[in-house]
Amino acid sequence: MENRFTRLLLVLTVAVALAGTSFTAPIVFGQQSESGTKADHYPTFFKVYSKDGRESLTASCTPIDLSTVVNQVTCKFIHVRFDLPEERPDKTAIPLSVEEALKADPTLAQEVKKNPKKFEQEMRKGLEKVKQGFCSPSSKERVAIETKMRDPEMGPKRKNYYQQWLAACSDKDPSVFVKRMLDLERRTCGLWVDHFRLEFKKAREGQWLYRQETPGLLSKVLKVYELTGDSALWTLSETRVPTEGAEEQPAQTVWSWKNVTEYEMPCEFISHSLIQFP
Repeated sequence: MENRFTRLLLVLTVAVALAGTSFTAPIVFGQQSESGTKADHYPTFFKVYSKDGRESLTASCTPIDLSTVVNQVTCKFIHVRFDLPEERPDKTAIPLSVEEALKADPTLAQEVKKNPKKFEQEMRKGLEKVKQGFCSPSSKERVAIETKMRDPEMGPKRKNYYQQWLAACSDKDPSVFVKRMLDLERRTCGLWVDHFRLEFKKAREGQWLYRQETPGLLSKVLKVYELTGDSALWTLSETRVPTEGAEEQPAQTVWSWKNVTEYEMPCEFISHSLIQFP
């Protein structure tokens, strides 16, 4: 019963704060305030967003010390982010022209200059190989796509794209098929999910800090997290401090409960095929 009341009070507090109305209660997220004493506010649960709504972090925190005044908490985070098509690490890169090939690999300039016609022919052979790898009647990939298209649960947009793939198989120019194939990736955002935990120490009322002592295994950057706010209304900032030998510049990212909770998607599909190891 107490847990249900605590959750109800949390929802009510956030709702009233978002509506711009002040709200005061003698119980703050399960912390009983004694008569004549000030309630000890520490983070228990919160959700914050990036400015454009593209990222969100959800955290649940528990005290490390069991004293009357809490000075240290452990927060478990779930980090959700939408990656734009051009930022997806699993994106397939296949140049469709000599210009695109040179942009992807400038070291090919000498080879192109030496015999541009031969280079273009070799590129076409490569694209033709990609095309036949799918368009051949015995292709496992083609059979799999045709089977999926008969699934009544397939969405109309995806079915239309696959129909365009099959139609492009009849085009003499192999780049037409490859372009159709890549078009699906260019219209697909990635869904990235991570989880981590941080131990915050209280700096003062309404301010909690986490300082990374040493960089991560594959990083040369130290991270400092600052949590500021009150009750469930928090703002989280991450400051990245490069160490010796790091190429990255100092940077700060801020997530806040005040930011928008919706993200206007620049793509038509979402892929959550990426795996983030713990």
